[in-house]
Amino acid sequence: MRHANEPLQKMILVDEVQRLGLGYDFVQEIDEAMKQINDVCIDNDLHAFALWFHLLRQWGYDTPSDGFKKFANEHDKFNESLSSDARGLLSLYEAAHLGLPGEDILDEAIAFTMCHLPLIKNNNKVSISLAMDIERALHMPLRKGLARLQARQYISIYEKAEQRNDVLLELAKLDYNRVQRMLQKEVKNISLWWKELALIEKLRFARDRLVECYYWALGACPDPHQSRSRIVYAKVGY
Repeated sequence: MRHANEPLQKMILVDEVQRLGLGYDFVQEIDEAMKQINDVCIDNDLHAFALWFHLLRQWGYDTPSDGFKKFANEHDKFNESLSSDARGLLSLYEAAHLGLPGEDILDEAIAFTMCHLPLIKNNNKVSISLAMDIERALHMPLRKGLARLQARQYISIYEKAEQRNDVLLELAKLDYNRVQRMLQKEVKNISLWWKELALIEKLRFARDRLVECYYWALGACPDPHQSRSRIVYAKVGY
C-alpha cells in the first residue's frame, strides 16, 4: 500500500482498498493501519469521524458510538447544518449500519441520513461518482451487500472519481477478472458434481438451486483463498 501521512488520507486509502475487493491482499498492512488509526483523535469532521468509526468497528475494534453525539443536540437529534454535507452524510449512513442494539444515536443517524441523502444525490453540485455511491448505498448499504458484487459496483463508481488512484483502479480490475474466472470454475465443478449425483431425477422434491447456494457460500467465504470452504458450504447448503 502507498504511504498516506494524514489520518484521513490513510483511512480513505484503506476504505478504497477494501471496497475495491483488494483487502485480502493487504491484510497485514490494513491491520497495522487500523492500530494507528485507533489512536487518532478526530474532532468535528463528520466524514472523517464516521469513516474512522466504520473502519474500526468493521475490523473488530470496540468503538463506542457516543462520539456521534457531538454532531447532535441535547435531544440526540443531528444538527440540520449537516444536511448539506454529502460525503459526511454518506459516511454516517454506512457507519450507522454497524450499530448494535441499544445504540439509539445510530438509529437516529439512519433516519437522519435517509431523509437527506435522496435529496442530495440529485444535486448538480455533487460529483457523478458521489451521486452514484449515494444511490448504491440507499439501495444496498455496504454492511448488507455481497463483497464481490460490491467490488464490481465500486470499480464502476471509482473510475469516475476525480481523485482516483489509477494504479489502484487497474489492480482492482485485474484482480476482479482473475477472481471471477476462479469463481466460475468453482461453479462449474459444483455443477458437474450435482449432475453426477442425478439427485433431481431420483427425488423430484429435491431443490435445484445451485447458484443460490453458491452465492450464500460466497458471502460466508469471500476471499479467493477460501475456495475449498466455498465449495463445501455450497454442497452442504444444497
